[in-house]
Amino acid sequence: MLYLVVVSLFMVMYVDSEECTGKITQLQSSERKLRNEMVHLQNVFLERLTKADKENFECKNKRAFIGFSAYMSQGFVDGHSKSLSYGKTLIFDMTETNTAGVYNTNTGIFQAPSSGMYAFTWTLCVNGGINDDGY
Repeated sequence: MLYLVVVSLFMVMYVDSEECTGKITQLQSSERKLRNEMVHLQNVFLERLTKADKENFECKNKRAFIGFSAYMSQGFVDGHSKSLSYGKTLIFDMTETNTAGVYNTNTGIFQAPSSGMYAFTWTLCVNGGINDDGY
């Protein structure tokens, strides 16, 4: 009876050993697939990162020169000077320079094409005469 018990235990261990070998093979195969997928994803990530870095570098080194120079034509001044009021947009109907169409001569609005710092200067010319309406 002792012999039978030993044989029985041996067979159980042998079956478990085959089962473990199969699971190990399966896990090794899964690991290979995961490693291959990880390498692929790393390559995709590096490719996209490189592209984004390149675009960022190009953007930083690309300077956009934005500007406009606008004035009021004499006919426009004559027709609109009396209709100016507080808070109303001052419209310049003519442009000498208007890169990328940033200034709208119909609305008097400057549309910034990108974020950044913009500087504005203006010069006003008025008649040299004095009009004190009799005061």
